[in-house]
Amino acid sequence: EPGVSYFYRRSGTADPFIPLSTIDPLATVVQITEDITLDPGPFQYDVQNSNGCPFEISNQISLDPAAPLVIALDLTNATINCAGEATGIIRSEAFGGIGNYVYTLLNSDVPPLPTAGNTERSAQSSGIFRDLGPGTYWVYAESGGCTAISTPITIVDPPPLVLDYIEAVPVSCFGDVDGQLIIEASGGTGVIRYSIADQLSEFFEGDDPMFPNRKTFTDLEPRSYEVIIQDDLGCTITQTITITEPTELVAGIGNSIPETCLGDEDGAVTVFVNGGTAPYEFALNSSDPADFAPNPTMTFSNLRGGETYVIFIRDARGCETNVIVPVGVGVDLQPEAVINYGCDGIFPNNTTVVSVQDTSQYSELLFALDPADPTDAITALADVNRTWGDLPAGDHTVYIYHSNGCSTFVDFTIDQYDPLTLDLVKTGPNELTATATGGFGGYEYFFQGISYGDVNTYEVFEDSNVTVRVVDQQGCEATMSIPFDFTGMLDIPNFFTPDGDNNNDVWFPKNRDLFPNIDVKIYDRYGRVVAVLNQVTSWDGTYEGSELPTGDYWYVVNANDKEKQQYVGHFTLYR
Repeated sequence: EPGVSYFYRRSGTADPFIPLSTIDPLATVVQITEDITLDPGPFQYDVQNSNGCPFEISNQISLDPAAPLVIALDLTNATINCAGEATGIIRSEAFGGIGNYVYTLLNSDVPPLPTAGNTERSAQSSGIFRDLGPGTYWVYAESGGCTAISTPITIVDPPPLVLDYIEAVPVSCFGDVDGQLIIEASGGTGVIRYSIADQLSEFFEGDDPMFPNRKTFTDLEPRSYEVIIQDDLGCTITQTITITEPTELVAGIGNSIPETCLGDEDGAVTVFVNGGTAPYEFALNSSDPADFAPNPTMTFSNLRGGETYVIFIRDARGCETNVIVPVGVGVDLQPEAVINYGCDGIFPNNTTVVSVQDTSQYSELLFALDPADPTDAITALADVNRTWGDLPAGDHTVYIYHSNGCSTFVDFTIDQYDPLTLDLVKTGPNELTATATGGFGGYEYFFQGISYGDVNTYEVFEDSNVTVRVVDQQGCEATMSIPFDFTGMLDIPNFFTPDGDNNNDVWFPKNRDLFPNIDVKIYDRYGRVVAVLNQVTSWDGTYEGSELPTGDYWYVVNANDKEKQQYVGHFTLYR
């Protein structure tokens, strides 16, 4: 009732009333503690208010001694799955006492009651303590004035799961899918497994016989991977690692220097290389691993022109590429000196022209005849002229210089030729012989304007003025005329003996070959013409197939020459 105070005392005693306010100024209900070991009861109390009303007597109760307070522990989950975690759970339950249990978690039993220094978890009505890390704990329970403390509870930190080694092996070459992840862990609980799957649904145990906890993932593309390492309790280590790839190995032609002269084999090629993994090795026209070698200058020399070369490049990781490089053919000079001999009347002359195999190169060439210093075009005083006339007889050399540095020379000899001369000599009664000297040989003779080829004799059958012209193989010519006194005479035999002994078996005028137009008639003693002869025919002593008898026969010989000579006489046939 508001504004009223209450008082109590033990019934049946003369004890003074005790105000309830001594316990709680506002209380209308009070808990009275009695030591039943000293006063076993029963217990009954008189209650009076401040209004002076008679006191009321409470009901009577008896108090039994409380059972001993004990603590039961469930340590099933008083463990830590993964090192460093606070996942331990202690489940405790108090029995005995008077109920209304209060639990406090201690980290020391000295003293064996809660203090500011040993209280791990403050008093709570539940006997379950969660999220505990490794350590030794005690559960302290209270029930009324009863207290109890548990035996020590140790929560052990398991071996930590440790990532001992992880390596991302780059892919060998740009575009390859041969990257590797090498992972090794230790500790934890049970078997260690690894996963790099995007869904993290596949775990694999170690696969290295020498290192059982080492796992190598192969044939991986270059990218980032999330690596999960897990033990039997689900403890995990997560790490992101990236497999890289080298930049693409790219090579190209830096410079291609053609061969200087055809056949010099002094061409050169320089390549450039980017990307990949240095250092680089090179091989010319071969991909055989044994042929690769370092080439710091990336230059290949002493190459034959007019060919295409393949330069293989291999980087430090074995990545390969190649460059196809043509090397220009050298200048095809191959000089030739062409000497043309000619004439100015009877006097020989010469013209020398130097040419090269590749006529398109003339604009790049300079020439020097018999230079004192042929070292180069400057010292040789070379110019574009390549034709020389009337060089003196003897040996000469022309040096040829190309603008690219190619040079060569050609030797030639100018032959000595004397002026063409012609000499005419009468070498027989009807024969004229022409003799040419000097010039270039290969003479062709013309008698009376008619070519006799290389025949230098001419038969004359009458007195005449003979004109002879000779032409040599270069066209030099000489002409000479000479009066010829024909001194040929016929010689007419005065007998013959056609007896078949091959001696004087036929009759004909001798020297008749000097008279190409000769005709001869033979008569018997009756005036009958028995034979007619010319320059080449003879009479064998027959007439119409019959032998004529021994006897005298007459002839009329007409020379039919310029002098119209005629011979008449007789001869004898003997049998």
